[in-house]
Amino acid sequence: MWFQNRRLFFALGFGLVGVVWVALEPRSLSWGSPVEIKAASKIVWNFPVLERGVLKDFYSPNGDYSAGHRGIDFESFDGEMVLAPTAGMVRFAGMVAGRSVVSLDLADGLVAEVEPVCPTVAQGEPVTGGQVVGSVCSNASLHCEVPCLHLSARRFSSEYSRGFIYLSPLTLLGSFLPSRLTKIGSLT
Repeated sequence: MWFQNRRLFFALGFGLVGVVWVALEPRSLSWGSPVEIKAASKIVWNFPVLERGVLKDFYSPNGDYSAGHRGIDFESFDGEMVLAPTAGMVRFAGMVAGRSVVSLDLADGLVAEVEPVCPTVAQGEPVTGGQVVGSVCSNASLHCEVPCLHLSARRFSSEYSRGFIYLSPLTLLGSFLPSRLTKIGSLT
């Protein structure tokens, strides 16, 4: 009897500690929680290539140098036109670590980046959503097994330990909404 009550006592105590820990734990927005993603952008985003499919989805890393996939990979083909996902200013257009990259500063403070792109735009040039910013380069297969276009989104702020966070571009593209927790009693 004592053994069973002791197990129940420890189980209840552990459960209570877990609930209190979850309730009191400060929420970190370092890698783009649903709250951060929702507040991140009020601007409508468009797909940078014809919508054929996502080869690899966004996977949030656990820390600054942890494994993860900090963007999404779209199916593409060599020479395909790459469109600006939304209006902004060209932050950078050129080579980074052996790949051609185009980065855009957006009006809402985000930075969108597509690679590998042979740019047709230059740094400081304004672009509109859907405007051609380049074409998928011949080195597209270096990132994926098949030609692909990588799209990432970052928000820069001094409140983040690394100075920026990555957000899921699929959420910004409106492909899905962040999941929400609901009280059981409110389900009907």
